[in-house]
Amino acid sequence: MLFRSLGIKDYTIGEGNFNINYMYTLLPMFQIGGFIRNETSTQEIKYEAGGKYKDETRQTIFGLRATFNFKEELKNSFYITAELSK
Repeated sequence: MLFRSLGIKDYTIGEGNFNINYMYTLLPMFQIGGFIRNETSTQEIKYEAGGKYKDETRQTIFGLRATFNFKEELKNSFYITAELSK
């Protein structure tokens, strides 16, 4: 196995995403709203020699969003969205 030849005993990777958003209809074909997104990523390597490496990153993103629908019937409409986030 390739990992054994590199001296790696175990390798684990994981990702998590959590999103909340809200849109408010200003006009029949135009909505505006905001969102919060939380993303995590973890990586852990255990070596045959007994060492361990662990890396974890987290970020929280806040943003505003505006959506234009091409029809007034929202469930059966194509739309375009612009988003600004930090």
